[in-house]
Amino acid sequence: MGYLQFEGDPRKFKITCPTDPTTFAIINTHIDDGGALLTWRSKYEETLQALRNRYPVTLDSSPMDRYLGMGFSYNPAIGSLTASMLHSVLKVLSTFCTDSLPVQRTPYTMDLFDLTDDPTSVDDLTYQQLAGVLVWLLKLRFELQLAVIMACTHNAAPSQGDLTKAIRILAYLKGTPELEPTWVTTDGPKLIASCDAAFAVHSTVGSQPFLSFRIGQDNAPFSQVQRTKISLNPTHSECNAYTIATEHVKFYCTYLTWLGYTQSSHQHP
Repeated sequence: MGYLQFEGDPRKFKITCPTDPTTFAIINTHIDDGGALLTWRSKYEETLQALRNRYPVTLDSSPMDRYLGMGFSYNPAIGSLTASMLHSVLKVLSTFCTDSLPVQRTPYTMDLFDLTDDPTSVDDLTYQQLAGVLVWLLKLRFELQLAVIMACTHNAAPSQGDLTKAIRILAYLKGTPELEPTWVTTDGPKLIASCDAAFAVHSTVGSQPFLSFRIGQDNAPFSQVQRTKISLNPTHSECNAYTIATEHVKFYCTYLTWLGYTQSSHQHP
């Protein structure tokens, strides 16, 4: 279709209109932070159609705005923004052949932290693929975090017992494919970012910036980022946190503008 790979990052692609360099579409296909930035909406829609033809059941056909595995809808009457990964969940369930899998009401049971009851080794790659797609779903399926984190701790040498616990997550998803968060704000879908940094309190003697992003003042965060950085002093640590937060804010502002929810450039931090 004419997309070019970014130098140094083979999972990022960009296409630019030959007659207008300000019209473009950038696709990031990383499983953990995939996304899209664009000013060329028609080319993006054309790309989605090509992907739909090549990978059936991959893209959402709902009235929600589509965004590489996620859909969004805004209710202006109550100021709510609803996000969904329905079609991503359906694709995961189809990929791992869950037709005969009994539905479960919770993603884990009381034995989540217990040692495996079946130490038989299983295929590492299959287990890691399952863990990887579950990590992707954490963008919106927050209730899976604990179960997925525990599943990922066994990536190096998974056992049948570990796989059984991971399959239970699939069984839970099978019963709740349409579960989705809704954020409500009385002042429109306004992006709010918070950041802080801990300095010299960890064994690495580094700093640990923590970022939180939410839509509206009183809603739960839709994204949280925690990183370890090398800082010379507390002030340097805070500057690192602000720098990382700024890059994320630029991305989310562009993204929300694309959805039609332009962010004011005069908003206070």
